[in-house]
Amino acid sequence: MDPNNGVITIKSTEGQFFDRELYEKHYLTVEARDNIGEGNRNTVPLIITIQDVNDEIPTFLQRKYETRLLENRRTFETVLQVEARDADVNGTRNSEIFYDIIDGEFRPNFTIDSKSGIVKLRGPIDFEKLTLSHNKKKTSVAQISLIIQATDGGNPPLSSNVPVIIYVEDQNDFAPRFERFSYETAIMENLEPGTPTMTVKAVDLDGSAPNNLVYYRIIDGALDKFVIGSDTGTISIANGASLDPDLSDPKRLNYLLTIAALDGGIGDQQLSSNCIVNISIIDVNNKSPVFNEMQTVYIKENTAVGTYVFKLMATDSDNDATLRYFFDSEMSEAKNENGVIIKQQEYDYMQAFDLNANDGLIRVVKILDREKIETLKIGVVVEDIASVNGKQVAMTTLNFIIEDENDNNPKFQKPFYRRSVMENSQIGSNILNVVATDADKNKSLIYELEGPEEILNLVHLDAVSGEILVQEKIDHEIFEWVNFTVRAIDSGVPQRTSLVDVFIQVIDENDNQPYFITEFQNLSIYENQPIGTQIAVIEADDADSGDYGKITFLLDRLSSHGKFSIDPDTGVLKIADKIDREQKSSYMIVIEIWDNYQFGAASGESRNAFKQFYIKILDENDQTPVIEFPSQKEPSCISITEFHDIKEIVTPIRASDADDPTSPNGQVRFDLRGGTGADMFYIKQTDPWNANVFARHKLNKKYGNYSLNIDIRDLGNPPRSTDLKLDICVQDFNDHAPFFVSPINNYTIRIAENATVGQVITQVVAKDEDVGLNALIKYRLKHDLFGNYKSFMIDEHSGLITLKVVLNREKQKLYEIRVEAYDQGIPKELSSDLDLIIYVHSVNNYEPSFLVQSISVNFTEHVQPGIEKRKLPDTVDRDEVDDLDDDPTTVCYFIIYGNDDELFYLDRATHILSVRKELDREKKQNYSLIIKATENCLEPPMPLNVSSIEINRITSSKLRKAKSETNRFTELLNLGPNDLDVENYDELMAGSDSLIADDPTLVKVVVLIQDINDNPPKFTKKVFTGGVSTSADFGTEIMKLKASDPDVGVNAKLSFFQVGKTLRTLAEGLDTIKDPSFIIEKDTGSVKLNFDPQKEMKGYFDFTVIVKDKDGFNDTAHVYIYLLREDQRVKFVLRQQSFELRERIDQFREHFSNITKAIVNVDDFKVHENKDGTVDRTKTDLYLHLVNKNDNSIIEVSEVLRLVDQNIEKLDVLFKEFNVLDTQASEALVLQAEFGNAQMIIWLVMINLAMGALLIIVITLCLSQRTNYRRELKAARVNSYVPTDTGKIAAAAAARVPNTNKHSTEGSNPIWLKAYENEWFKNDDSYSQTSSTGHDSLDENVLVNNDYDESKLADENFIKTISTSKEFNGLHTQNNLIKHLNMYQHIEKLTNGTIIAKKLETTEL
Repeated sequence: MDPNNGVITIKSTEGQFFDRELYEKHYLTVEARDNIGEGNRNTVPLIITIQDVNDEIPTFLQRKYETRLLENRRTFETVLQVEARDADVNGTRNSEIFYDIIDGEFRPNFTIDSKSGIVKLRGPIDFEKLTLSHNKKKTSVAQISLIIQATDGGNPPLSSNVPVIIYVEDQNDFAPRFERFSYETAIMENLEPGTPTMTVKAVDLDGSAPNNLVYYRIIDGALDKFVIGSDTGTISIANGASLDPDLSDPKRLNYLLTIAALDGGIGDQQLSSNCIVNISIIDVNNKSPVFNEMQTVYIKENTAVGTYVFKLMATDSDNDATLRYFFDSEMSEAKNENGVIIKQQEYDYMQAFDLNANDGLIRVVKILDREKIETLKIGVVVEDIASVNGKQVAMTTLNFIIEDENDNNPKFQKPFYRRSVMENSQIGSNILNVVATDADKNKSLIYELEGPEEILNLVHLDAVSGEILVQEKIDHEIFEWVNFTVRAIDSGVPQRTSLVDVFIQVIDENDNQPYFITEFQNLSIYENQPIGTQIAVIEADDADSGDYGKITFLLDRLSSHGKFSIDPDTGVLKIADKIDREQKSSYMIVIEIWDNYQFGAASGESRNAFKQFYIKILDENDQTPVIEFPSQKEPSCISITEFHDIKEIVTPIRASDADDPTSPNGQVRFDLRGGTGADMFYIKQTDPWNANVFARHKLNKKYGNYSLNIDIRDLGNPPRSTDLKLDICVQDFNDHAPFFVSPINNYTIRIAENATVGQVITQVVAKDEDVGLNALIKYRLKHDLFGNYKSFMIDEHSGLITLKVVLNREKQKLYEIRVEAYDQGIPKELSSDLDLIIYVHSVNNYEPSFLVQSISVNFTEHVQPGIEKRKLPDTVDRDEVDDLDDDPTTVCYFIIYGNDDELFYLDRATHILSVRKELDREKKQNYSLIIKATENCLEPPMPLNVSSIEINRITSSKLRKAKSETNRFTELLNLGPNDLDVENYDELMAGSDSLIADDPTLVKVVVLIQDINDNPPKFTKKVFTGGVSTSADFGTEIMKLKASDPDVGVNAKLSFFQVGKTLRTLAEGLDTIKDPSFIIEKDTGSVKLNFDPQKEMKGYFDFTVIVKDKDGFNDTAHVYIYLLREDQRVKFVLRQQSFELRERIDQFREHFSNITKAIVNVDDFKVHENKDGTVDRTKTDLYLHLVNKNDNSIIEVSEVLRLVDQNIEKLDVLFKEFNVLDTQASEALVLQAEFGNAQMIIWLVMINLAMGALLIIVITLCLSQRTNYRRELKAARVNSYVPTDTGKIAAAAAARVPNTNKHSTEGSNPIWLKAYENEWFKNDDSYSQTSSTGHDSLDENVLVNNDYDESKLADENFIKTISTSKEFNGLHTQNNLIKHLNMYQHIEKLTNGTIIAKKLETTEL
């Protein structure tokens, strides 16, 4: 800006200050000053706006747009909309954007909205036509690429492009089609299960898997007889199935199968088609005949000869069977009536029947005698004589029963029967039993009565048993004898009968009751009548005569209370004792009358009756009123507060009169006769015995003591009276009495009989809601009549009750005391009482004990808390039961260990265990709780921890000796983890079985969480890789898929499957391989080879696997399997046994893969074999191959070795950890020569010349270096044995020079001291090799030390001193010398890609 004229110009266009997209406006402040810049000043803001030009190209929001399109759909799954932004001024042509599709093979099928950028379809896309040229791999998704251009409206316009990829997904729009609609075949019925019968085939025209994969199913008609290969369509006989038509019901000679071909569509998209297969069954005569069900044949003993009695029938399911029937005497048997077997020699029963061999008819040819044989069992045989497969027979037995004829009459046991019966015998009483027998086979008899109807109505005869009973009451006065006839009838045809006479005498008895003639029942007399006064005369009679009609009167003394008497002969009722109405106002007496009392009362032959008489005692005024309240024995002042409501009762007055309350003699009247409070109080009578005292007016500020003189008299004539002086104390307001909060009322306290004086029994606590002195509470024991309070004392301030005297349980077991809590209210304290029962029990030698040390309960995971409940077992108490104990002491359960998270709740009284929080078995499978049983329910026991473990249980035996103390649990020592041996401490924390064994009041409850299937399986990794050699055999196991499921049991049983098709990449020679290329074992996850590899095959396979549990929860993973040659594997030699290496191989693979940036696959484990052919089981040869992650190609061995060399420092830790000794090619590589003979000769000559020159140079260097290293060579010849002084061992070891012949390995030299320092090359098995004399090649030049004594070499103590000294700690010796380490170098590669195996060796100290 020009300071004089204010013209603002652009100073510089450099930088980005004039880029409108970065700085749209510049805000300046311009200042003007007068007086040439020295005077007053003023400022003004200046805003400079940068105008836009079209210098920004449209920019898409995404680098690439992708969407998914389902075949035959007219819309994308999600709206395909491209969007670009232009940084130029919004709303101008420079920022207005237009869209267009500018490139793409299928561009005509799409349109784009030039404004919104929404891409739409012109029509549906047919995936099958699309895949003819763009989906040669037959995948389920084909790709369409478009280029969309966004152009702005500026001048000139600017534009940018973005690729759009549309993934067209194949839809299942073709159903499988069978080659034929129906198939027919015929097979033999005796084909073995698994035999193929025929094959059906269908094809699917869909463009990709799984839509075009065809699976076969039998829809209908197989009846479990046939199965079909889901992939091949081959119909075979099912395992365990039989095609025998005779075994099917109904008989089936052909099967009409409906076969369905289903494609790989999912859910509703799956399509299918059906075909019909007709399979006919051809019969084979291969079955034995079978008898029809045999029935028992019944034959009369007099059946005529020639009668057909039975026809044998057998069936044979073969079509051309010819049957013949025979008797088999070996299987026959006969028995008589008593079950005795009859031999055929005694009675030839086989000759009694004849059998027709053709039709099986059996007829009688001899008369049968039932008395000789009653049951007959005959063996029969049927044979199919048309059998072509050997003899086909069936055998069975036919049972005959010879029936008897009725030819004997029934016979009674006696010629007649005679009995007697008492008259009035109970109905149903037994009189006698008649019994008859029948000699015939059928011995069933029935009995009937015959005689006059009036006689037969009195008795009942049981038709089956012959028992005669009383049916109606028999009166001796009507029937003296009851006579009738009994008929016995058998069940034969025709029936046979017999008769017998029965005579019954009826005996008389006393059967008439005495009865009262007197009709009145109510009597009344005055009290105080003289003894002997007659009250009334009672009259009675009896219908019997003689002694049975003589009446005797008796009075019940219990009902008369001894106040009355009656004459036994005349029935005169008199007063026998003084009668006082106030003691009893009425009597309900019972008078009895007896007949034949003198002779029949003792023998039970008398009859009696009784009657109640009510005697009312009339009252006389002989009692003075008695004041019941307030008490006159302990007069006290009636206390009320100065705020007493005049409507409320000051005190009730209650009086009573022992005279009749219904008469004036027993009713009283209350009259106020004076007193200091007569003008302040008045009396209001409420009924004849009660009155209330009320205040006449308010008593505010009139507190003090007042008295009332009250006259109480009855209403009798003359009246009787008594006086009452009533004291009323008006006090300051104290309206809250103390109340007890602990313990509860009538609480029983148990105390041992050996308790000491001063021992605390309990502590009572009371509260008072008043304040000040009115709320100051003190305690005291109330006196009782038995003096129980004298045995205890209470602190009046704390409420602590202690023992005052020594207890003697034999004299007194129960003490009932009453504790009073009173406040210090003025003028009268308020108080409340608490009744306590103190029970003195014998010393409790045993606490409640569990019968078991541990139990287990089950809870189900994820069940709502409180639903499941478990009742814990009860305890037993081995103490002697006290006879005075009403109820057993309540035993409470407490959780003292294992419930830190408050997961469980135990009801201490009901012993029911439940869950507070939802359990998860996958977080914890089980819980261990320790439950303590105790009779002390008020004080929960302390939780169990390490500080409450007995020290003697840890350091000595696990079994505790029996104790007699009351509570063993309280005798534990306080110990911490630092006080215990670590091993024992861990043992205690890990389990509680030993503690449970020590303390029977404890039980260990193991809570087992039952599993539900709530977790899906998971593969251990998402990608499994492996390799298979082209020399592998068919069925070789390549790898084992590993997955885990947190569930257990059947919920964790996993099944492995392959899903989708196996893809082959970089494939050569794999066209002949049929799917599936690999078989996955369902249960183990083992992946096995399903083809024969050939050397010319190359490439790798990849496919998807799925693991499922029983409920369908699943997980997927990808499997890559590479084909490799034997020379593409690398061998690692490790000092580990194979089983150790297998456990940690995944760690080795992961670490090695991270360093080399390649996929590492393990091929094999082998026990190491040395060069001499011996086996070294301490080493393992590990075979690996590496795969390039970028192109999935096998990395050659030379490249692998180069990667190892390149990353040797990074691999150092890994190789040390796994003791890697060597790395080399699995097969030694041979240098391949492609030269001619002449060229070979030239090269050999040149190599010989070069080697000769090199030899000369080496010899020259050795001679020159000999002088320089003379001192080192001399040091190498120093005595290798140490001085005798063990204190100089360290110095001797330090003087030793490495790399001498004595301590060298192959290829080493003492002058080359630059060792390759890498500990993974160390080999613990490289020992120094000594000669038979014990000296090496330098021992001839040993300079003998004067201090050395050869005898010490044989001294075991000397050798032991050296081997155990600190300076030699960790070194192992051979012949008591030092063991040294060796290493082997890698295989190095040669130039031009051709390598040979070369072994480099170096030694390291």
